[in-house]
Amino acid sequence: YNIAFVSKDFTITKAALTVTADAKSKVYGTSEPTLTYVITGFVNGDTEASLDIGVSISRAAGENAGTYVITPSGAADSNYNIAFVSKDFTITKATQTITFGALSHTQDVFDLTATSSSGLAVDYSSSNTAVATISGKTVTVLSGGVTNITATQSGDANYHPATAVVQVLTVIRLGVDEDVLLSKTVQVYPNPATNFIRVDLGNVNKAHIKIYSITGKLLLEVQDYTSKEVLNIASLKPGMYLLKIESDTASTMKKFIKR
Repeated sequence: YNIAFVSKDFTITKAALTVTADAKSKVYGTSEPTLTYVITGFVNGDTEASLDIGVSISRAAGENAGTYVITPSGAADSNYNIAFVSKDFTITKATQTITFGALSHTQDVFDLTATSSSGLAVDYSSSNTAVATISGKTVTVLSGGVTNITATQSGDANYHPATAVVQVLTVIRLGVDEDVLLSKTVQVYPNPATNFIRVDLGNVNKAHIKIYSITGKLLLEVQDYTSKEVLNIASLKPGMYLLKIESDTASTMKKFIKR
């Protein structure tokens, strides 16, 4: 035999490689999670380090609640045809809370100071409008009694509605200021005061003393108080307070200011 040889091609085609982004999420206003991905299809012991050009990954811009696309890209290699699969990046609404602050008081008008953790404006309502009405942040007292002040925040595109918070407002109407306890005018001094006040009971040997906040909350109570004693008010916050003085035969209400 005279033997002839004919050559032909042996072709190694590129393998298929898929880069798939991992779905991610976060709550509005929180820090960004690290974007990650999974690569499938490596052969012959190859790893990501074997790629000629590494993978890049990013998401569509935006920080409001909503859905954004995570896109892997950039990878290239002479041995692989690389496909990229995008996934969603979800920003969910944040929760918010409402905190009631102190009521500031001028005559029969109160300014409400509830705040939401989101910084969104808080809405108010009064359960008993015969006692007090609310316009914006202002409470106008109409009569003595009890009403629930409810603070709400309905949320927006980035925040869930807040859980309503209720503060009880008890209105104590002084009416005619009866300063006479038995035969002598009751005196409260010093007024304004910083740490201590004294109540001069006149001809009365002892009395039952109660200190209320301007919203009607009982803060301090002293049985069998005598004029020789002092009342420690150092722990009270600055503001106006009501002092109720009761003997066996009479009672009166006084106001004092804590500096």
